[in-house]
Amino acid sequence: MAAVGLLESEGEEMPTTRRRLPRGRMSAGGITETDFIYFTWGSFFDAEDYEQGKTKDELKAFWKKHRAAILERYCFGGRHAGQRPWPFWEWEMPEPRLKVGTQEYWGPWTKNGPPKKAEILDVMEDDEAYLKRVGLLEEWELKKLKLKIPGPNESLREVGRSMNGATV
Repeated sequence: MAAVGLLESEGEEMPTTRRRLPRGRMSAGGITETDFIYFTWGSFFDAEDYEQGKTKDELKAFWKKHRAAILERYCFGGRHAGQRPWPFWEWEMPEPRLKVGTQEYWGPWTKNGPPKKAEILDVMEDDEAYLKRVGLLEEWELKKLKLKIPGPNESLREVGRSMNGATV
């Protein structure tokens, strides 16, 4: 949409072009929109070719340097309470997730009909349960998720374990 300006010599309105902001502008945390998309959602949209020309060590170093800014924006307003972006699960997860059960999976139908036998798949704990168990939930997340906030003599890890039925 063009902005309308006044042509001084004739007194007529003349369309002028608005100045557009550059696509790769920096956010408050010193990261571009493409950086944020890649480190929260993966290589989609503007970040499709983000990994090209970068080593895994360079990506890890960028995550480590800008982790706080990415997480602050990712969790802004409590939208993703009890969740973390994929680099956390890929590079920082302190211990493996626990198996909480099994589930039958019958697979897709083929030209020969339904599968003959179900696969038994492990069901692992979800993000919120994992973060609660290892004590990595922030205080604002505990409030948002309406969980017990630790007392002065308790750590988040102890609260997470006691809430999962484990003894401390």
